[in-house]
Amino acid sequence: MDPATIEKEIEYAIQKIGKAPNNESSWSYLNGLVKGKKYSDFPQIEVFCKEKRSAWPTCAYLLSTLIDIDEERGTKEALEDASQCCQTLIKGVDDIHQKYWQFRVDEINKRIESH
Repeated sequence: MDPATIEKEIEYAIQKIGKAPNNESSWSYLNGLVKGKKYSDFPQIEVFCKEKRSAWPTCAYLLSTLIDIDEERGTKEALEDASQCCQTLIKGVDDIHQKYWQFRVDEINKRIESH
């Protein structure tokens, strides 16, 4: 897909997510558009997620995307934010995947300690 089409599709996915934030399909599509690329190449995704974080504090897909963005950034501050998102998911937002999020937070915390 050429860059202009990807940008257009990202905007489309963001529009659909805005209408139904807990629809896994829209988030999967959005994240699939970035697969093999970097979130930093598409800053509108981070802007959108950060704008909606307080409005959708229990949206597992939003938090998961923020974790991926923060891990990619890799700064201590970003990793601490990713760790916090994981903790939110562990503590009642995404109970079914609790062990997965615990694994992710453990790996993130190792990266924080190495900074």
